[in-house]
Amino acid sequence: MPRSRRPDEDIREEVCDEVLAKEMCMEPRSLYVAVQDGIVSLSGTVERYGMISLVEAPVRRVDGVVEVRGHLKSERDDRDIHPDEPVAGGWFGRRSPYRP
Repeated sequence: MPRSRRPDEDIREEVCDEVLAKEMCMEPRSLYVAVQDGIVSLSGTVERYGMISLVEAPVRRVDGVVEVRGHLKSERDDRDIHPDEPVAGGWFGRRSPYRP
């Protein structure tokens, strides 16, 4: 596996300060970020399952990152939510004047 030529601490600092804090608007301390030989390990809990890939993707683009090992968990599983399916109740109930 290729090793990064960039120091691990520099990679970790960019992941925390630039990706998590600025790009994702997350508190960097909400996740555990470790870097060894350019391999970034992410651990912790995010709000929704769909956020896991949204957090990992920009980390992969950081200069010097050779691999991302995600060990992230989610508080809620949003994989079964489909925006095109009607939801019982919702904003307008069955008696809504706006619904035929």
